[in-house]
Amino acid sequence: MLRAVADVGEIAMLADIKKVLGPHFAAIPVTDGTIEVFRRSMVRSADLEQAGATRRAETMAQRRSMMYATADAFEHAIGSVVGSITSAAVE
Repeated sequence: MLRAVADVGEIAMLADIKKVLGPHFAAIPVTDGTIEVFRRSMVRSADLEQAGATRRAETMAQRRSMMYATADAFEHAIGSVVGSITSAAVE
């Protein structure tokens, strides 16, 4: 059953959909529940995108931490070697 969009809330949701879809937005006939289906899909998509961004940020933080730990270990090892060479040179 087709009907006109008359509810202000539905118009606001359509505006949100239009912001997300940008130039890909096209007016389509609205059936009962269509807006809710699109809204739920957009919410789920945004949630998944946020979860992905969070996961990427956590991964980058882990990589950064591992990089600093590796650099510290390298610096310590080189410091030990330089210390040994310096001690041997003094003797």
